[in-house]
Amino acid sequence: MRLRTKFYLSFAAAAFFIVVVAVGLFVTASDLSNARKAHATGTIMQADLGSMKQIVYEYSRFNALRSDQQWQLLGRRISDSSDFLLSVGNLRHTGAGELAARMTSADRFFEHLRAYWVGNDFSERRYRIVVGKLTAVLDSASARVDEIVVDARQIEIEAVDRNYYIIVLLLTLVVLSAIGILTAMVNQILPSVDRIKLAAARIGGGDLETPVANDRDDEFGDIERSLDSMRRNIGRFQHQLNAARLEAEQANEAKSQFLANMSHELRTPLNAVIGFSDLLATLDSARSDKDRVRDYAGNITQAGHHLLSLINDLLDFAKIEARKVELSNEPMMVSEVVENIGSAFAVLAAKNDVSLEVCATDTDVLVNGDAVRLRQVLYNLVSNAIKFSEGGQVRILAFADAMPGDQVRLRVDVQDSGIGIPEDRIEAIFNPFSQSDGSITRRFGGTGLGLPISRTLARMMGGDVVARSTPGEGSVFSATFVLEQLPVTAHVDGDAKAADAAPALEPGMSVVAVDDVPSNRAVIQSLLADMGCVPKVFEHAREAIDWVRDSHVDAILMDIHMPDIDGVAAASAIQNLPGKKRDIPIFAWTADITSEDLLGDSSVRWAGTLTKPVTREVLSGALNGLSGKRIAA
Repeated sequence: MRLRTKFYLSFAAAAFFIVVVAVGLFVTASDLSNARKAHATGTIMQADLGSMKQIVYEYSRFNALRSDQQWQLLGRRISDSSDFLLSVGNLRHTGAGELAARMTSADRFFEHLRAYWVGNDFSERRYRIVVGKLTAVLDSASARVDEIVVDARQIEIEAVDRNYYIIVLLLTLVVLSAIGILTAMVNQILPSVDRIKLAAARIGGGDLETPVANDRDDEFGDIERSLDSMRRNIGRFQHQLNAARLEAEQANEAKSQFLANMSHELRTPLNAVIGFSDLLATLDSARSDKDRVRDYAGNITQAGHHLLSLINDLLDFAKIEARKVELSNEPMMVSEVVENIGSAFAVLAAKNDVSLEVCATDTDVLVNGDAVRLRQVLYNLVSNAIKFSEGGQVRILAFADAMPGDQVRLRVDVQDSGIGIPEDRIEAIFNPFSQSDGSITRRFGGTGLGLPISRTLARMMGGDVVARSTPGEGSVFSATFVLEQLPVTAHVDGDAKAADAAPALEPGMSVVAVDDVPSNRAVIQSLLADMGCVPKVFEHAREAIDWVRDSHVDAILMDIHMPDIDGVAAASAIQNLPGKKRDIPIFAWTADITSEDLLGDSSVRWAGTLTKPVTREVLSGALNGLSGKRIAA
């Protein structure tokens, strides 16, 4: 039986006994009060009857009036007392009714007594007879009153005894209730509390394996079952927490290893840049030959491109984590993209003694998509395959399958005969900062971000990047993309229009470059001059604004972050100049990948964005678009 039910039953029984005791106490108190009142009334009536007897013995002609008045007063008092005694229920079996009849007879004989004294027919003998009968009636009435007093006294004694018994019964009930509560505490409540306490202590101490006994069907059983459920939940949460902690530790270890790798990766090309730069600076121009200078410059350029590749990976990953990557849509021929991959990596494959083969099946399909990001994914996969397959073979297999709704599913498999990847590490290599083995980084280099970036970009284009591998035999990386198919004529027309709209860079273009870093100004000035432009560089934006106001300018390269006036404010000020100055193309020239929101929120009409470091090809492409659109002075 549940404790709540036991409590309700005990409460009902206690309430019943309390009501019975209360009723008994009320009845007993009422009887005791009535008995005491009846006893007091009877005592007063005895005194009144004695006074009436005294009136009878002393009655004479001389005190008749006073005696009559006293008799009437005492008679009314005895009559009222008799009525009260008749109203007391537990005295009705006594002589209260007979007392009224006796008092009526006494009044009648008292009238005879008064008549004998007032009338002329007074007789001593008759007087004595009347007095004797009146006295006898009063004695009989006194006997009835004595019975009432005795009866009231008896009822009073009985009521007192009942009160005693009720009090004893009440005390007995209290003692029995206390014994019952104590027994329940000792036999049921305290052991259950101790069991729950011990179970909670075990759980608190970390014992999540021992089940909590819950064989009871009362509220304590409910508590024990809830405690056991909590134990299981805590165990599950602890398991998840341990797994998350282990994952976090592994991620932290991977990031620490990544920082160590990046330190090595960045220092290696920097060592080449600084070392060959020092050699160039100390080279004796009189005895130096052009081949040595060209070799030093080539090493510096190669190291710089390596650095740029590392930084681009970091920037791409930062953009992906910040969800700042936006895909563009432009027509592209799938077969051209795949063939360009083979030609782009021909030199690297030959350097690593790798046989590179490209096989495209049904890829003469024109699609709409982001060609730059698609190439980035494929370049990452092919670059890894060549890097890990030195002296082996790499095959690029491309397939394009039509899908419902004018869509094409492009799949590119990159097969290599390299070192392979253990099965339990295949998914790990797609985690940021991770490679299948720490020695891989020391041997082949890399940031460990290429595959995570590639998978994210492929998924953004409706596909994925997956891998299968056998250690020692090689790997296959499959990249899929879902792209919108276009008519082939659109590509032909677009290429023709692009060819017509791409004039060569006109010599003599006036280009203003604003940057607060001296080395940046020196590099851009040399590049522009070498491309046939007329460069003008400024350290402060305010100086550039003043010069543009009074001079002819074809294009402006504006650094975004500068100490005096930032590039956005400077560009806005130039576009607010009067006349045709407002139409001067202004390029945002920045190394900050987070500046896209700043540029988008501004009111400046940007001609484009040039990310530092700017190569000759990128700068030439940007200025080529301005050829034929030079602003009149």
